Amino acid sequence: MGKQELRKKIFEWRETEFKIIERLIPFAITKEITTIIGPRRAGKTYFMYQIADTLAERFGKKNMVYIDFEDPLSNVTYTELVDLLEELIPDKGVLFLDEVQSIDDWSSWLRGLHNMGKFHIFVSGSSSRLLAQEIASELRGRSITRIVFPLSFKEFFDYEGGRRNKAKALLNRYLEWGGFPRVNQSSEKMELLSIYLDTIFFRDVVERFGIRDIEGARIFRNLIIRNLGNALSLSKAEKFFKSIGVRKSKRSLSEWLGYFEEAFLVFTIPRFSKSPRGITQMPKKVYPTDVGLFQPYSPLSQSITRRVESIVAINLYKQVLLNGGEIFYWQSQSGHEVDFLVRGQRGFEQLIQVSYDISDQKTRNREERSLIRASQELDCNDLQIITWDYEGLNKKNGSSIRYIPLWKWLLMPESP
Repeated sequence: MGKQELRKKIFEWRETEFKIIERLIPFAITKEITTIIGPRRAGKTYFMYQIADTLAERFGKKNMVYIDFEDPLSNVTYTELVDLLEELIPDKGVLFLDEVQSIDDWSSWLRGLHNMGKFHIFVSGSSSRLLAQEIASELRGRSITRIVFPLSFKEFFDYEGGRRNKAKALLNRYLEWGGFPRVNQSSEKMELLSIYLDTIFFRDVVERFGIRDIEGARIFRNLIIRNLGNALSLSKAEKFFKSIGVRKSKRSLSEWLGYFEEAFLVFTIPRFSKSPRGITQMPKKVYPTDVGLFQPYSPLSQSITRRVESIVAINLYKQVLLNGGEIFYWQSQSGHEVDFLVRGQRGFEQLIQVSYDISDQKTRNREERSLIRASQELDCNDLQIITWDYEGLNKKNGSSIRYIPLWKWLLMPESP
């Protein structure tokens, strides 16, 4: 195929109207290349369509070009592409280049197009071959990155009509199946989630990093997913493998965990320590990039508290990606624990507990006591307890503790 077929595809795209789920992800027209990465099936392509729709009034769709490089009909040389772009966009325009990693020399192509100085360029790619580290090294400061996760609850809520009297019912559904767009629209939800897990595992982990012990990595993946929301001790994981007759070092397991993070399957939150070395040595908590990833291994009834904590972790993690900062969990020597510490440039900004059921007074006292102890140690006065449906304010030992229902916290303006 050549320029003629690609030209036809471009004109078809310009004339197509897409049904878009609006994503609450910031973007801007800049001189740099905007690179869109994230988990498979999270909606990266449709986010590009949303950007195109937003910019259509400013640039006109006739000055936009979208190309999917995984489409066999997009098999052109760099010279043919430049000739076609010069023809279709004589002045300033916008390029949307999807699955650009399918080009053998993708970084050279992007640098060449960027050097022409006439295009605003948006690029998306599979996390298996277009990772943030590769972008930084290959494009040498010419790129900014936007990470697209599956739908947040706020995006899901707005898509479903945004009626507050339906918020808790929608939240129950979201906690069960998560935010992958196709999963929510499918009657085969469980099958799709299982396929996504396997596709990420085999294509974005096994193939991408050349893992030879596929069965060992699969066992470790399953172990992690069954324990999402908990602290992962690599020493205990090493002993687990030993108990089933498999020798795996902590170093190998740590590498595998890093691969799962780079593939956007999970992310980790470290335990706070005043020593940088202590932070690296203590067990990290592991959370999914989407709560639906619990479902193939643990039904909602068995994992509701961990899912509620995970959805808070996901939202905080996205805030950190957008605004900088750090997230930790805290544990005292006497066993008191706070689920999330949010640290910004000026120190700790928020201490957050997550407690699904706060009806028992002993539970409430325990959660408040941990928050107050952490507050005194870390000099932070914004104390929150996120619950399923209880709301209120309690003043204790000179501290004010806000109780916020999960659905309301997720719909707050500052929530991603």
